[in-house]
Amino acid sequence: MGGQISSYSKIGDNLLVRQFVGNEPISVNDPFWNSFLSFNLSHPSLKSEWEMFEKCIDDSLKSLVHNTVNTGNFASLIQVFIRRASELRESSQCNDKLFFWQTNNALFIIRTCCKFFSKNLTDEAVLRVFVTKVKEREDVESSADVLSENCLEEFVSSIIAILIDLPVNWITIKALMESLSCLLVLLSREVYEGNVISSAVAKMMLFGKCAIHAPLLTKTLLLLYSKHAEDACPLEKTDQFGGGSIFVGLANSLMELLQIDNNDKEKQVKSITLGDQALNVLLLLVSHSTPEGTIHPFRQALFSFINSQEQSMVTLPTTSVVCFKINFTELYDQICSRSGDRPSLLLLYFLLYKNVEFRNYVLSRVNLQNLILPILKVLHTSSQTDVDSNLGSQHLYLALIVVVILSEDDFFCKIIHETPAKGAEGWFAERSVRDLTLGGLAVLILVKIIQKNLFVYRDRYLQTNCLAALANMSSNFKELPSSVCQKLIDLLDRLSKRHARFVKRKELSMKYVVTEEVNSQVELFQDVTALEEAMRMFLEILNSALIHNLTHNIHLVYAILHQKDLFRDFEQHPMFQDLIWNITCVINFFSTRLREVGTETSVESILEDIKTAMFHWNPEGLKVVEN
Repeated sequence: MGGQISSYSKIGDNLLVRQFVGNEPISVNDPFWNSFLSFNLSHPSLKSEWEMFEKCIDDSLKSLVHNTVNTGNFASLIQVFIRRASELRESSQCNDKLFFWQTNNALFIIRTCCKFFSKNLTDEAVLRVFVTKVKEREDVESSADVLSENCLEEFVSSIIAILIDLPVNWITIKALMESLSCLLVLLSREVYEGNVISSAVAKMMLFGKCAIHAPLLTKTLLLLYSKHAEDACPLEKTDQFGGGSIFVGLANSLMELLQIDNNDKEKQVKSITLGDQALNVLLLLVSHSTPEGTIHPFRQALFSFINSQEQSMVTLPTTSVVCFKINFTELYDQICSRSGDRPSLLLLYFLLYKNVEFRNYVLSRVNLQNLILPILKVLHTSSQTDVDSNLGSQHLYLALIVVVILSEDDFFCKIIHETPAKGAEGWFAERSVRDLTLGGLAVLILVKIIQKNLFVYRDRYLQTNCLAALANMSSNFKELPSSVCQKLIDLLDRLSKRHARFVKRKELSMKYVVTEEVNSQVELFQDVTALEEAMRMFLEILNSALIHNLTHNIHLVYAILHQKDLFRDFEQHPMFQDLIWNITCVINFFSTRLREVGTETSVESILEDIKTAMFHWNPEGLKVVEN
């Protein structure tokens, strides 16, 4: 473009731009490129500025698409960049600011063009713009398709080489950030195609020559995330996330960082760090699916790396090329500092789910507060707001699944019920829920989510996972405060009353069958079944807590005694009779003890008598519940 560009509206009139998008071919060796790449452009910082910028370059990009198939000018720009990319490392060592300035500008132009291509062209048409002008490549006997593939694959390989080879410092950070952004744009075809393995770049990264770099690129992206999370370059970032699958939601969210997606609200530019952008690229690569039976190189790399700070008990396969070592402490600390953010939460989910070494490392940490509190904050916020809000239902589900995975470990459940939840004091208005452990806080938040789901969302998946997390933790319930225990029993009471109402409606609907109401009858039957499953799981949770840790749950015993009539109703229901036996034994034992001592009616005196009675409690009379 050349020189200082003061207004976006003048870009289309720039002589160098018109020459680039015109119908005359420009040789790779033409001095034109030095002039074209020597420009200063103030990047947009507001949504309206981005829209204006894209509007001003729209006609030029349309001309480029029309002409470059014949001129090969865009492919020539790619070749110019590839030459420069091979010299970047040496240029960084001698602080060649001019060289980096022009290279960064080349990346910015390529990214802008590729973004337009991704939004407006088919995958085949995108490939064609990467074709080098044939008459300049007469020595090559391959077809245009091969030329196109080679040009694009060589470009992607150059981007990967930049990320792997360049050190992070003041002169290289912009090039690294632009390289990451280019990869995101090139992978954005999936947002518009709807097929997550359709784009040429995705195939190259997963199945082509670029796939051999998956282990080293994965390691590089993880290192950028763990070591350079505070190294920022300004990029637009919005908070709007779409629905749908986790991959589509993630892809849409990442594209918004690059202004590929638009929304109506004008937002000030926010700072996105080099580490953030590296994580975005890694997650997008890992989230691509591959045909059944094929190896996913990035997942294989992410799921197999081990701790560089310890001698692993795992023997690395001698034929493996995907295993690498990384400092778990640095990675864990970075995840902890950002575990409330959706990208970091998704990374944590992948690692806990599939990387055995990292999962064992996390579960061996004694101080889990830094990791768990931000995740519980996500769940707590969702219980106070609508899951369709900016927080996003996917964020809620990710946080919940992570809690479920962690709660499957007995040591984790034991530790969180002994660790104070420092920093959560201001989350609740009620004074009665202060001084919680992490475990008590998790129980309280999960109960609140179930309660809201029962009357608002009616999401069976959400309910099942909340109950699963509670069930996993139940045998380690310890010193739950009275407010938490009361909310547990109150929720069971609400489930019971709602179940009774639905059963009555079900009986009436069967008695007075109306053909037009068949669908509502099916829905009613499903609601009754879901409620019965939830009630049964709740009774299993109480059984587990009483069998394994009754003497450490005085307030839970008190809450059960306080609403003992609720449990008597369950004795008459055949679905719950096997689960009510132990609870009835507890009620009978402590009720008898309280009558014998003739206690006062104050809560404090009753709790003291329950505590005394526990010295005489014999757990051998309880039955082990089969789930």
